[in-house]
Amino acid sequence: NSLLTDGALYVADEGGAYWLMDIIASAQLDPKVKAEPFQAWTLAVNDDQSAIARATDGNENLIYTQAIKWTDFSLDNIKLYAAKEEDYLIIMLPSEY
Repeated sequence: NSLLTDGALYVADEGGAYWLMDIIASAQLDPKVKAEPFQAWTLAVNDDQSAIARATDGNENLIYTQAIKWTDFSLDNIKLYAAKEEDYLIIMLPSEY
């Protein structure tokens, strides 16, 4: 039950990053992530095209991390927010919060 805002959908479409939205959505199965109603997600891409996806509780407390062996994502890093609203997880750009 995830919804993408226009900005998150643009990142998924134009950046070929539906896989990133899948990481955010599937991480909700982790009890530590599931317990947080607001999450700040970052993707940092390394020079070798590996990457790290991280989630915090919005206060810099790390709640999730996942290593990605390879990506062709075009940005060095990106930040997204995920907020729970009723039965939905809304994934958005920080400017849309």
